[in-house]
Amino acid sequence: MQKFDPPTRLFKLLKSETGLGGQQYLTRESFTPLVEEVVRRHPGLEFLKSHPEFQARYSQTVKARIFYKVNRAANEQLTLGEFKRSNFCQVLGLLDEEDDINKIHDYFSYEHFYVIYCKFWELDEDHDFEIDNKDLMRYDDFALTTKVIDRVMEGCGRPFVSRTPGRMGYEDFVVFLMSEVDKTSDISLEYWFRCLDLDGDGVIAAYELEYFFSEQAQRLQQLSQEEVLYTDVLCQLNDMVKPKRESCFTKKDLRNTKMATQFFNIIFNLSRHVIAEQRDPILIHQVHSTPELCDWDRYAINEYIKLAESEINESEAFDQANEELDWDAKEIDVNEDMDDGNPLLD
Repeated sequence: MQKFDPPTRLFKLLKSETGLGGQQYLTRESFTPLVEEVVRRHPGLEFLKSHPEFQARYSQTVKARIFYKVNRAANEQLTLGEFKRSNFCQVLGLLDEEDDINKIHDYFSYEHFYVIYCKFWELDEDHDFEIDNKDLMRYDDFALTTKVIDRVMEGCGRPFVSRTPGRMGYEDFVVFLMSEVDKTSDISLEYWFRCLDLDGDGVIAAYELEYFFSEQAQRLQQLSQEEVLYTDVLCQLNDMVKPKRESCFTKKDLRNTKMATQFFNIIFNLSRHVIAEQRDPILIHQVHSTPELCDWDRYAINEYIKLAESEINESEAFDQANEELDWDAKEIDVNEDMDDGNPLLD
């Protein structure tokens, strides 16, 4: 009997479960039985049993995160080589050891799912689980420029799973949000590099940066009331990244200097660029005190806390409103009783 390492055995098992036969790759559906079993058996997801609609969205999110991180070719055909190079089997093993699903940050965290779902729900006003350019413009209080949003919606960063032309589906939003929040990962670097590389030659040239930064410059000028010159910004980027060829930025340049986050935010994300310029000591302390976490993990933790506090405040306001209504109703009853019982009013 031929022996296989654990990742290969799991790969073959997942492939057989979906009847892919001779095809040498996995699809999203290949992971459906496994994720459904996790939802059914993991103690940290016990509460989902009474919420089938959230079970489906949670499963969809887990599979989207798996393909985001593992299917590096972004072709919806996850190969054995990609599978073996990933940490999926190790993370899967942690599910048996850890009852708190939220401590497993990769793929399976419910809190991470909830943050992604709520962020999408806020943008998807008609709740058809698709958004367009105008919807995405409202992301993070209009943080991104229209030019980079256009490139995202064209599927330049990563081809869309959504089959509706010009619209981003929920699974595509998972890819967008994780790439936007955490630009330290190589996956995110690839995503945004493809968005800015207009001619697809593997180099972000000065003219491409100028095209995208022109809109950002106007917004910075409105904010600071000071003129922002592209030549100064280009000089800043050259000093920051130190590309092998001046004003010609490659993925290797950005990887070597680990300045991708600042580089991309300067070009197209106003709010994150401004926050970085302010050098908030609290944020700096968070980064230094949690080296085991990535930017996405920190973001998900903070956003989940905000969402939880918001729900508590809404619940308290609702309870208070009900108490006031009950009190008003009691006053009306008392007044009516007084009217009925007072002969001077007859």
